[in-house]
This record gives sequence, structure tokens and C-alpha cells, in this order.
Amino acid sequence: MTGSGNLVSVGVLQMTGMGPDQGATTMSHGFEGDEGNETLARELSISVDQVEQYVTLEANESDDGLLYGYTVRFEDSTPLDIRQAAGAGDGFTVDLGPNVFDEEE
Repeated sequence: MTGSGNLVSVGVLQMTGMGPDQGATTMSHGFEGDEGNETLARELSISVDQVEQYVTLEANESDDGLLYGYTVRFEDSTPLDIRQAAGAGDGFTVDLGPNVFDEEE
């Protein structure tokens, strides 16, 4: 089983998937706009402004579109204290589960 990653620009929260034989397509995994940024900020224990400034979100999914989870990637310029607060430690990534953007009932 192989997987692919789709990058998301969190500031605009649009996910673009690109297969080897196709152009860019817009995909949705349950997060759009300010609510998605707020959810990420809450999940990472950082501010919405910090999410918008430093975070890129990658969906980890199978070639068939089955969502395994998300990888949060911090820009190289992200201060250590923000990365540590978000759970990345000295690194630049945090893995999140596939249900992070699900609405509570």
C-alpha cells in the first residue's frame, strides 16, 4: 500500500491534490476557513496567528483517497518555543489523527 501527501496552505485552507497523471484538484477533508485554523490552533496549543504564519498541513492518504491523518509542518523560521508548545519538540512536524477536523455532536 502506498500513500501520498497533499499539502495545504493553512492561511487559505485549500487542499490541493496532484496525482502523477492529473492536474491540480481541490479536495476537502472537513476543514475550511477560520474554523480550520481555530481547530489547528486549539489542537496544537498555539494561536491562530501562529498557525497562519508558520504552519503547512499535509494530508496523509492512500492513493484511493483514504485519509490516514495529517502532518503539521512548521516553517524553518518557526521559533523553538512555538514548536515545543505544539508538541514538535526540537523538530518541525507534528502528526494529527484523521478526525481532528470532525465536528463534535
